[in-house]
Amino acid sequence: MDKKSLSKVKEKIEQDHRDAVKDLTAKTLEKISNKECVRNVLQEEIRILKHDLTDLKEGRLDRIVERQSVCVEAMNASVFTLVKDDTSKMTNQWYVSYIATIGQEKFILNNSAAKTHTSGSYKLSDGTIKYI
Repeated sequence: MDKKSLSKVKEKIEQDHRDAVKDLTAKTLEKISNKECVRNVLQEEIRILKHDLTDLKEGRLDRIVERQSVCVEAMNASVFTLVKDDTSKMTNQWYVSYIATIGQEKFILNNSAAKTHTSGSYKLSDGTIKYI
């Protein structure tokens, strides 16, 4: 092989290496971007769930209803849906009825019950114990 063809082969190998590294880098950046998008969605869902817990603990079901009516993501992220019971005649905010729905199950609750019964220790399915 002469010097010119050897140089061309060497250049071709270097170009192949450059292309391979660029391709690996681009694919890695793409995967990072996808994972960050997934993380952002999960972080938003966690933020909504934490707001739900805070509002339950404070007896502020009206905030949950408002959040779910304004934001579709909040309704989808929440474990339950909540709507104000329009048939309720109570004027005291602590005893206004709300209808909570989890799957097919519906039950009525009010701010007072939510505030009183949310606090406590909860054993999760993985065995950890959480206190609210």
